[in-house]
Amino acid sequence: MEEQDRDDLEAFEQEISIGGGTKSKGKEKEGATTPHKSGPIPNDAKEEAFALQATFRNGIEALAARIRKSPDTLYTLIGEGAKISRRTVSLWGVFEAWYASEGNFKKPKTTSAQDWAVIVADEYQEYCKQELNERWEDPMERAKLLQPMVKWYKERYDDFVDEKKVDGTFHKIIAKMRDEFIHS
Repeated sequence: MEEQDRDDLEAFEQEISIGGGTKSKGKEKEGATTPHKSGPIPNDAKEEAFALQATFRNGIEALAARIRKSPDTLYTLIGEGAKISRRTVSLWGVFEAWYASEGNFKKPKTTSAQDWAVIVADEYQEYCKQELNERWEDPMERAKLLQPMVKWYKERYDDFVDEKKVDGTFHKIIAKMRDEFIHS
């Protein structure tokens, strides 16, 4: 591989890195410019990105409902199906798992799974509203609030892995895979 190709590949890898970015492993080319600015994304840009994503998602869901197809079918049609990331942990899923184990109420046997999901969703919203007040709808604030639950979730996952451990390397391999899919 030529040096120019190697430099371009390193720049591309830096640009797409996940989980806080990486530091440059190679020397900077003098006079090189990039259209992208490194560093954190400003809060107003985050809000705008989330708003754009919500508008896009709502449009896809409305079209899917109108033509009676699944939204996944439309995402696949326009080439977005493969880009939907499954790499980040769902904060709702973490809360749901935490609540099933540590929550104030346990699911009564007479309550359907669908009805229980509604109850837990209400508990999730109430918890976020109580802790964050008017900031409860901000995804970044909810992520910060739920960090202890994400930690709890990872610890339970590690306990599960320990139970299933076959040899001394199993835990390291699974933990590495877990960290690839659960960024917090």
